[in-house]
Amino acid sequence: MTTPRPTARLVLVTGPVAAGKSTVARLLTERLVGAGHTVACLDVDEVARMVAAPGGLTTHHWQQAHRAHGALVAGWLATDVDVVVAHGSVFSRQETDALMASVPGDVAVLRVLLLSSFDAALRRVEGDPLRGLSKDPAFLRRTYRRFEELRAGMDPCDLVLDTGRHSAEEVVAAVWARLSPEHPPA
Repeated sequence: MTTPRPTARLVLVTGPVAAGKSTVARLLTERLVGAGHTVACLDVDEVARMVAAPGGLTTHHWQQAHRAHGALVAGWLATDVDVVVAHGSVFSRQETDALMASVPGDVAVLRVLLLSSFDAALRRVEGDPLRGLSKDPAFLRRTYRRFEELRAGMDPCDLVLDTGRHSAEEVVAAVWARLSPEHPPA
């Protein structure tokens, strides 16, 4: 008889635009893989970019992207990966429910909220040649207002770190400390 495989861990990295979610997710994935773990790293923005629509993506398209992201997360959790790192702007009850709808109840979830000031985010996006709409200060300000409006209703987070005060490497170290050794990934 074989021993059942431990359930995979889910690390959710969320926060406003340009708070460092993708950087932290990438560095955390590299560290986990370097320690011998199998990791699926899934960005809700990449899922949304799979859709092209006349006039651009609407709120409805983003809702669909959040549901598809949640299904993809659940799909990877059903495989033999040790850790799924999901990252993106998951603030509202609807976005959180879309992510978690198919995630089994026995999956340990580590919620990480990254914070950044609007000014720090604006400096980051201005220096990033891959950024598009988020370089528009008016758009960025709207996304920060939305985040602040929804923050009080967000599910509690296990770690809340300001990326204006902590480097991406420091954030990854804090997440790592929560995952190992007393909190092993799987």
